Amino acid sequence: MKLYHSPGSCSLACHIALEEAAAEFEPVTIRLPAAENFEPEYLKIQPTGFVPLLEMTNGEHLTEAVAILLHVARAYPDAGLLPEAGSGEEARVFEWLAWLTNTMHIAYACLWRPERFSADPAARRAIADEATARIKQLNWIVERRLAGRDFAAGTAYSVADLFLLVFFRWANRIGVAASREHPAWTAWARRIEDRPAVSRVLHREGISLWK
Repeated sequence: MKLYHSPGSCSLACHIALEEAAAEFEPVTIRLPAAENFEPEYLKIQPTGFVPLLEMTNGEHLTEAVAILLHVARAYPDAGLLPEAGSGEEARVFEWLAWLTNTMHIAYACLWRPERFSADPAARRAIADEATARIKQLNWIVERRLAGRDFAAGTAYSVADLFLLVFFRWANRIGVAASREHPAWTAWARRIEDRPAVSRVLHREGISLWK
């Protein structure tokens, strides 16, 4: 398999999932800040230019971070990245993945990609300006949900933790200091960072959770 990813983007969660699963895969770096996602070679396999993209063993391409996370979790059950099927904790994993995709990720898209939502320059500025305040509100929701928990969805590590880690890093990156203002989220992040697979991927991508 090949995972097309950009360091520190939402593809980070998929990169960690494959590492946790001890899957045989090749990470292929597509650097979004350098617009490598819009180079002709990548657009041939992913016309939207988005990452992540997983080239599976059968040659098919799978896109969308949540789809890749769930595929890896099901394809490698021994990795323990999903709770028992049909359990309440599995439902919580799905809840987290949906919320992070549909709410948290959209807030960051408003901040970093306001052109997706309006062609008007003034409207774009307003969208971006409001996004930081929205992100701060959402971060407090995460803090409250993690209070008293070791993991996002309950008693076990899961793909929900992998995806949530992306947003902890992003909050620190934009100066909305999750590592200073949210003690439960910070304690959780330190536990996740200590996992060998997570540490290896952070090192491979050359990134930190804290800045």
